[in-house]
Amino acid sequence: MPIRRLLTIVLAVTVVLPVGMFIRDQWNEDRACEREFGRDSTNYEICTEYGGGPEKMCLDLERQPFSCSTEYIGGRRKLVAARNAGLYQVRLECAALNQISGGTRCSPEQWDGYCSQRHAGSRRCREVGPDGPEGVPKTEYRAKVSAPVGPLSGPRPACGTLTTYELPGVTPGAVGVDEDGSVWFTEYKTGALSHMTVEGKVSRRFISARLGALVRAPGGDLWGTDKGGNSIWQLTRGGELRRHPIPTATGRQGPGGSGPSDITVGSDGSVWFVETEADQVGRITPDGTIAEVPLFSSADGFIRPSTITASPDGSVWVSAPLARRVARVDGRTLTVTQFPVATGGGTVDAQSVAADVDGGVWFERSAGSAMDNRPPMPTLGRMDRAGKITYHPLPGGGPRWPGSLTAGPDGAIWFLDGPAKTIGRMALDGIVTEFPLAYPDVSGPTTEPLAAGSNALWFALPQTNSLGLITCQGRG
Repeated sequence: MPIRRLLTIVLAVTVVLPVGMFIRDQWNEDRACEREFGRDSTNYEICTEYGGGPEKMCLDLERQPFSCSTEYIGGRRKLVAARNAGLYQVRLECAALNQISGGTRCSPEQWDGYCSQRHAGSRRCREVGPDGPEGVPKTEYRAKVSAPVGPLSGPRPACGTLTTYELPGVTPGAVGVDEDGSVWFTEYKTGALSHMTVEGKVSRRFISARLGALVRAPGGDLWGTDKGGNSIWQLTRGGELRRHPIPTATGRQGPGGSGPSDITVGSDGSVWFVETEADQVGRITPDGTIAEVPLFSSADGFIRPSTITASPDGSVWVSAPLARRVARVDGRTLTVTQFPVATGGGTVDAQSVAADVDGGVWFERSAGSAMDNRPPMPTLGRMDRAGKITYHPLPGGGPRWPGSLTAGPDGAIWFLDGPAKTIGRMALDGIVTEFPLAYPDVSGPTTEPLAAGSNALWFALPQTNSLGLITCQGRG
């Protein structure tokens, strides 16, 4: 074969053929984009500009269930499942925005307004309607329960056994401990308020709210934050769902609500909550009266308080990590006293706080620097009512970032530590006991929920779709 003919064939195979196939694929993708979205739509421009055809546009159906047509989704099992999950979520969001007390459905009029407000009046949104069976989760299921294990290090305390509960496909959120040692937890992806026994049986109730923090009151009522509805919800022991709208409708940086985040119950039965976007706390007394307390002056700037803990003396402590301080609010006078927890630069302290039985407050300190007056190793700090701080170092030389502090039923301070892959207990004299966790590799702050009851502690590990239980003597 002549060399020229051979070079021509090689050129055709290596250049002309691939270019032709590329042009054909582009033409097919453009035609598919035009059929799916229409040539004059924004989605058509995105579809053709970024390539991949409509299939690439349909990868986020759980968040944008109206991005692809029913015809395109067709019988593709994964796309159908994702779209159904997305439909359930948007119907739930509509109900939450309209603060519907029961169920997860809007009226047709509310749905029309929701489609206009959140989905630019999408025809597909209006066509599916506010009601339907798509994506509705099971109301009951069972967790996979591990064998109990003891401490990894340190003395074995009264609360000394760890059990893990795997929840396949479920992302647990906030937790609250029931009087019998069972747990309530939120599933923000499904809008479910779930209850699990110590044997692993789970039952769900669906709440029309953007579920956030959760706490169980001594009388048995459950209380939680609803950032989407700018309100506090209450589920009575008798099963009635009540809503308590927060008076402050906007934050310090504009519209969007006051940002209800953490929540706790005071010693007198009042419910306290943090309004992160408004730089204040709220209190709901047992008779339903709501009061709001500004934590900082306008000169302090926007500091975004994060967590709250109730002290036995009736006061509450609030963390403000961006301002490097904690605030104490007197439960009787509502007077606010501020205390610094760090000076100078370095990492942020007190992202979580926990009051102890003596009225002091504990907080975490992840790492010091040459610019401030803190010790150089990870520690837990305790501040008394006068503001005096005592530091208690944590063991080990590896990376640590303790967080999610809470006072346990044994009076000790419990915490999670993501980088160390442990849940720890610090006695009031500083002695530490730790339990191993199947934790993913992380290097940042630990913020997973941890809650205590009268005889148990429960915590959530959303990254591993699991819950953990620390049982005390007399349980499990």
